[in-house]
Amino acid sequence: MTAAITERWSATASLPYLSASWSLPQPISPPGPRRKQETSGIGDLVIGPRFWVFDPRENPDGNLQVGLGLKCPTGDEAVEERYPDITGANFAMKPADVSIQPGDGGWGSVLDLQAFRDLGPVRLFAGGTYLVNPRETNRTESIVTGLVGSAATADHLRYNSVPDQFLVMAGGSVALGDRLSAGLALRWEGVPPRDLVGGNDGFRRPGYVVALAPGLSWSGDGWSAGLSVPWNFLKNRLDNAQGEPGDATFADWSLILSVTVDF
Repeated sequence: MTAAITERWSATASLPYLSASWSLPQPISPPGPRRKQETSGIGDLVIGPRFWVFDPRENPDGNLQVGLGLKCPTGDEAVEERYPDITGANFAMKPADVSIQPGDGGWGSVLDLQAFRDLGPVRLFAGGTYLVNPRETNRTESIVTGLVGSAATADHLRYNSVPDQFLVMAGGSVALGDRLSAGLALRWEGVPPRDLVGGNDGFRRPGYVVALAPGLSWSGDGWSAGLSVPWNFLKNRLDNAQGEPGDATFADWSLILSVTVDF
């Protein structure tokens, strides 16, 4: 949701909804049947101001927008699922994998830059977002703890981390009519091994993906909607802050639906 304050200043609020699943062979060795975990729920709310660097009246064909947001821990970071330990036995209700938790349990700051340039019916765009999460861990037991138990889990891996995240993208779109446009973007997003602020303990999956993201967008009177399907063609797993090999798992593709309402 976006509310215009002046022609250059606006305020935004974003509340995502997550429906996700994750699976793992259990027992792991030798591989047994895959056990699926599923979660759903609202994610973390982000609110904050945005500012057009150049006067939109004098620069209708191109501009740069700067945003600063507050991420509020409205999503549940400890949704539980019933699954066994690493041997495939001892089923119990335990926190689901961190990759499908709707929230991360931390307050954070979101730094955002967005730019566009219109060239006839074609719009070129680029942007970047960085989430600064000062909290180190959220006290939700990690999947490592869920699989092998707390006694066999290293202290720095016992709980889930509250990591920084980043997204950089660039691409273009072309108008297909008065209200419909199609686009293609290149996306680079991931989780760094170390945070800008705060400690680096806790279980995280550092790494990044690079994706091609075709999409469609619709606009109406006071609203717009977008649909994007990023395909991850490059996946890179990184070591964690302790120098241990990460176990990041990456989806082959994702589906992103967004709706914006202007007031």
